[in-house]
Amino acid sequence: MASLRSLPGFVSLLTLLLLVCAGCQGPAARDPGTGAGPSPGAKGSEPESTAPDPASPPTLVAPIATHGRGRAPMGPGAPPTYFLSEQEAIEAIRQELTAAGIALAPTAPAIADLVMPAMTRDDLLEVIPSPYLDKVGPDASAVEALIDDVQVRLHSGLLGEDLPSGSGGDSLGARIAAELLPPGRPAPDEGAPWRSRVGEAMYPGGSWPSIPVQLQLDGAEAGGIAFEFVSQDDWVEWKPEVMEETDEEWTLALYDTALSLRTGLVARGGGGVYALFYDPCVLLGTTERTDADGPEAQAARTRALELLMAQVEDFLEWYAHLGPHPAEPE
Repeated sequence: MASLRSLPGFVSLLTLLLLVCAGCQGPAARDPGTGAGPSPGAKGSEPESTAPDPASPPTLVAPIATHGRGRAPMGPGAPPTYFLSEQEAIEAIRQELTAAGIALAPTAPAIADLVMPAMTRDDLLEVIPSPYLDKVGPDASAVEALIDDVQVRLHSGLLGEDLPSGSGGDSLGARIAAELLPPGRPAPDEGAPWRSRVGEAMYPGGSWPSIPVQLQLDGAEAGGIAFEFVSQDDWVEWKPEVMEETDEEWTLALYDTALSLRTGLVARGGGGVYALFYDPCVLLGTTERTDADGPEAQAARTRALELLMAQVEDFLEWYAHLGPHPAEPE
């Protein structure tokens, strides 16, 4: 038995052995990047239960490719618009994606808890301060371009994304978007019929008047791509109050809806790659009812499909630069 005189040396040796053994952790208990052990609050016997959760898979929603107006004037005296049917448009998109080597499954997932910001072209016209519109002048195409710029910037701000490349940060659209972003966002207008289903939702840029939608995606593949074609039918389903008979002019805004849908998908997360397309809404150029099988309608149909395929081609170009594909959408 060791004497009391030799006990301190024994304790020192034991302490040294314990320190050496403490450094003999397996590689699974160490951070390969820093060499550090488990976090201070972790129990050595339960490393799995205390490890941080892995990062959620990225949600990648392709930018909205702007081919076609995607807006249809409605109301008395408005020229008729040629709308692609959902079935025709979806079939054309599926054929184009299949030809590009994207194998689509027979069915697509549904998203029941999607909330997207409600902000259309007409809404922006009501909330943009008049001095900004005065600077643009009365030219309708110039106003349309300004609205598009402001709208894209608003959604970019909500998502915390970079603004489109090549756009100046000191442009008129940038100044308007900065002024309208929270906390300077527009307050809900209870007098407007489409706002009857609108509530407040939180996005990375702050709260915004938003509307819940039930989204049944139009197509998906096992590898992670899902797509949605924003059609007139979607507008009727998501915003039925707007389709009521009215003597006032308004705009059926499918391009705007696609932008809002993109914001809602990115904010929701859950992983996957999403492609959003919209009906180009080709005007027929007359106030008279046109024969659906007549030459004018057929020319509009051909043009609408050309614009839709241009949207798909832009998505495929974007998708080709993604690299490894993320997980399948929920």
